[in-house]
Amino acid sequence: MGGLELTNTQYARMVEIVGMDDLGVGITLGAHQSIGFKGILLYGNPAQKEKYLPKLAKGEMIAAFCLTEPASGSDAASIKIIAVRSPYREYFTLNGGKIWISNGGLAEIFTVFAKTP
Repeated sequence: MGGLELTNTQYARMVEIVGMDDLGVGITLGAHQSIGFKGILLYGNPAQKEKYLPKLAKGEMIAAFCLTEPASGSDAASIKIIAVRSPYREYFTLNGGKIWISNGGLAEIFTVFAKTP
């Protein structure tokens, strides 16, 4: 798939070492791998995995994580945003907003927590 093929422990150590020199880069790497693309890795369908994981592993794309909402904080059980699937099941329309998005300013792909009707 690409990337460095590190174990989780090796990756954590690498992020720690990078973070000693530049904490922002360490946090970006950690959020990208640990929460940014984890949803695709664990729950994505085969087409999503094939399309996104190689680019994410190689660093060609950066992933973001969108959980926190203005009224709900980071309590996943209290989120208000609703995701409505399009009539032809091609995409979702989201009806709310998120704040404090990890890697939000850098990412090309976003893992968004939302409820479905």
